Amino acid sequence: MLAAGPAVTSDGMHCLSPSLRQDDTIPLGDRTFSARSASILAVIISLPVLGQEWPAVEPVTQSFEVNVAAGLVAFDLPIKSAAGSVLYRLSCRGGSVKALDELIDGGTINWVGPLMCVLSLGNGAPSEDSLLAEDASPPWHTRGQFTTSDLVGACGAYPEFGLNRHFRLRGFVLRLGVKDLELGLDGSTRRFTLAVSIYRDPTAKSAQAERPNYVQPRFGKCDVVREGRDPRMCRISTGPGIRSWAPCPKQ
Repeated sequence: MLAAGPAVTSDGMHCLSPSLRQDDTIPLGDRTFSARSASILAVIISLPVLGQEWPAVEPVTQSFEVNVAAGLVAFDLPIKSAAGSVLYRLSCRGGSVKALDELIDGGTINWVGPLMCVLSLGNGAPSEDSLLAEDASPPWHTRGQFTTSDLVGACGAYPEFGLNRHFRLRGFVLRLGVKDLELGLDGSTRRFTLAVSIYRDPTAKSAQAERPNYVQPRFGKCDVVREGRDPRMCRISTGPGIRSWAPCPKQ
């Protein structure tokens, strides 16, 4: 069985430990992860994938209307194998803070507007163990999170972090593209269309989304497009009872 939560190894990284219960929480910035979610994500990150053959997905192209002004946005897209079995599920939720706080599944995942998408294994309920996470980041800090500032001006045109994003993993590419963006008088997002496409790519071999070949823009500074890859981030122990969010140690 998997242990319930992470402990700290001699190099400061978190690993699985039976000392945490599944209902314990682990702080991550201004949010918390359940110990169960953190432990499962740690296993996903550490899995060796060299030579891994992922089941082929059935290509999909579909669009969803995201009417943030209506209060609540919710849609799910099953990703199936050629034989018809559900391999993954893309789940997206958005809308007002009030509407998102009142979601039935709010106890298992923190949804953040205007729109947040997670990719889960199988056909179960969505969880914070999103395969769109490129490291140990929670889903609201992944490229599956869409904020108004990401979608307008130079930031909207920034490759892989703006209007158009590609996620390469498990033998396929998931593309999420925003079009027909409409803003309110206060500058907030009112509505847009999310175009989703999935196609096979045997060169995408990682168990979770790969880092894109562009550095994430910081503090809204999107005028200069920087090529490269951000480091993977981990919770690092820097002293007794002290943990920092920092680049993972090289292995």
